[in-house]
Amino acid sequence: LSVTKYYSYVVGSNCSLSTIEAQSERVKIYPNPVKNILNIDLIESSNTISLIDESGKVLLNKNCGKSTTLNLSKYVSGVYYLLIKHQNSIQTLKILKN
Repeated sequence: LSVTKYYSYVVGSNCSLSTIEAQSERVKIYPNPVKNILNIDLIESSNTISLIDESGKVLLNKNCGKSTTLNLSKYVSGVYYLLIKHQNSIQTLKILKN
């Protein structure tokens, strides 16, 4: 025997799959593409930042406050991902290294 609960929902015109606004309010990274120094401005005062390459290898872990910089001069050109853990959320941003 199986019992399934019935849930009702309404899809309205204000539904969105985009998270660009939420990311831009919490995190500012510049310049992107970056040559050497990446500047990171955050809203929350306690964050953990991880730099990950395209293969998924974690290259760097750093605890930081509202603003920090990353020196990327020792890394080769390519695509990297910046994983930012806030108190209640996690964001992933794409970084292009020249």
